[in-house]
Amino acid sequence: MTQRAGVAVVAACLATALGASTVAPAVAGDEDRLRERRSAVTDRIHSAGAEVAESSKQLAAATRVLERVQGQLRAAQDRLAATRGELATAVEYAKLMQERLENAEARLADAEAELLKGQLAVAQAEDRLAEFVVSSSQYGDPSVVALDTILTGSDPTLLSQDLALTDSILGVQVASIDDLEAAKTLLAIREEEVEAIRDEVDLRREEAAANVAEKKELKQRAADEAQGVRRLVAQQADARRRALAAQRADVAQLRALEAEREELGERLKRLARAEAAAAAAAAAAAAEETESASSPSVTTSGGVLAYPVSAGITSSFGMRMHPVLNVLKLHDGTDFGVACGTPVLAAAEGDVVSAVGSEGYGNQLVLNHGAVNGRGLATSYSHLTSFAASPGEHVQRGEVIGYSGNTGYSTGCHLHFMVYVNGTPVDPMGWL
Repeated sequence: MTQRAGVAVVAACLATALGASTVAPAVAGDEDRLRERRSAVTDRIHSAGAEVAESSKQLAAATRVLERVQGQLRAAQDRLAATRGELATAVEYAKLMQERLENAEARLADAEAELLKGQLAVAQAEDRLAEFVVSSSQYGDPSVVALDTILTGSDPTLLSQDLALTDSILGVQVASIDDLEAAKTLLAIREEEVEAIRDEVDLRREEAAANVAEKKELKQRAADEAQGVRRLVAQQADARRRALAAQRADVAQLRALEAEREELGERLKRLARAEAAAAAAAAAAAAEETESASSPSVTTSGGVLAYPVSAGITSSFGMRMHPVLNVLKLHDGTDFGVACGTPVLAAAEGDVVSAVGSEGYGNQLVLNHGAVNGRGLATSYSHLTSFAASPGEHVQRGEVIGYSGNTGYSTGCHLHFMVYVNGTPVDPMGWL
């Protein structure tokens, strides 16, 4: 794991254990205060890291929502543009219908004028026929008059005149009747034509009005939809801006806390170097004695420290992307891939200075091994399922001090092994 939640605790415990009696009271007091400050800063770093992770998630979620509603806005704008085009087409169609309507109305006016003419012609024909009937009644039936002339032996000349008059009267009668029938037929045709034109005019007017009304309604609906989506986009853009500002503020706070911790660490290093120099002679002797007491059953690979477990390395010391917080951080130890519950052995003889649980490292045990080659040496064992040793106990190299686990910021069962030199994490592989 890369979390450094226990660095401050480790540093504080080590400082107390590493030759405090060799440091002047004023220096020891400064060191304690620095460690307390560093511990507090480390705790705040853990909280800030969690806040960065949370704000980063919120920013990513806000970005996804914004991208989705921006896509919805583009679709709504496309629909609005399409309905505007349809409305323009409908307006052009309405203009065409208006022209047709005007033409139909003109034809209607002509037809109505012709209808009036036809009605007048029928009326005139009826008047002529009526006059003929009246005239005929005054002279009697022409055929009867002619027969009377023959029977009475009247002058043949008069008979001829009567027959001619009879033919003339009959011709006028037939012509009047034909004119009347023709006028009535033409009138019926005109009436049908006028009615058809009226129906066409009404239909065109209704079609054009309905088409324009429909397109206007579609345009209004599309405009309302686009406006609603624009408001949603604005809201989500504002939410993303706020999420981005919060994430940046959290990152800035985390960076500031890390810088403060680094500065405190440098000051602790200077104090540790002074302490190590003062205790160099005694430390060298203690180191020799410690190494001579190493357990022969534990593989040391020729190094100062023994391997705490027999397993392969799953993650080495160095910078990497944190698997939980998803930020680039120092992986301050070496991870060994072991199953949960595997016994964890002390890498060297030493005193248990801490066995506590923390948010980042989970269950963590720290051993102080004293001074080695003039430098303070300690080891840390994190993410344990449980402890097999307690603070204040003195343990031997290879002794079981706990059992591996998956506590704290961990993505699976393993052992996170750390080596501290003068209070600073270093690559454990240089000591194993």
